[in-house]
Amino acid sequence: MLPQDKIYILISQAETEGIFKQLHETYDKLPDTSCEQCGNCCTVPPPSFMVEYLNIYRYLKNNLQEQIPELIKRTARFYFLELADISLKCPFLNEENQCIIYPVRPFSCRGYGLLPNKDAVLGAEEQMKVLAQKYRELHGIHLPPEIVNFRLPQCDKIKLLNKKNINRQKIGEYLGSIGKLDTLLLPLEIVETNRLFVPVATHLAITVLSKGAQTRRIKIMKEYLETGKSNIMEDYIEKASSIAL
Repeated sequence: MLPQDKIYILISQAETEGIFKQLHETYDKLPDTSCEQCGNCCTVPPPSFMVEYLNIYRYLKNNLQEQIPELIKRTARFYFLELADISLKCPFLNEENQCIIYPVRPFSCRGYGLLPNKDAVLGAEEQMKVLAQKYRELHGIHLPPEIVNFRLPQCDKIKLLNKKNINRQKIGEYLGSIGKLDTLLLPLEIVETNRLFVPVATHLAITVLSKGAQTRRIKIMKEYLETGKSNIMEDYIEKASSIAL
């Protein structure tokens, strides 16, 4: 992941070279929608490309400075407990179930609910099983079954506001277009590892949290699953509130 000084360099490059413009042109190919803002789709934040994270980071810095301290605290908690606490929702969701980064939300969020269940392309059922096995074998951690077996339901509350045609093939093409934008900013060998295709909250947490916090993530998760709390985590979350973008 990227430190803050590197992020500013890449944001400047993306602005100068029109990469953010290309990103939003791809977003504009999707149908416009409205929803009831129930927040159900924010239970499991989907992954985003690095160029989308940079776009969101720029939006936060330019428009939401007053909300950043509390946002970073929520982001830190999400980072530590994403795989341990089923009650967590996306840190960018406020108390009124409104997405505070809605104008720049990533493609995966924009595409939710546009396709019927049989054509949905964002499922990760097998990936969760593999991840749960990895945590058991490498760390001795048994992820809660309600997290491993969670399936984000298809939403029937999304309304299309125009008649733009959309199907699974087009969704895949648009995703590919955004993925290629990452290669304009970072070396291909880094992009191809898929290590950068993670939820926006994970991007942000790794940018702002110390190396010590990152290395203690597994220990904190294990402690929380065993006792229902972690004093180490709470210390990191409190320190996070003083971090500026």
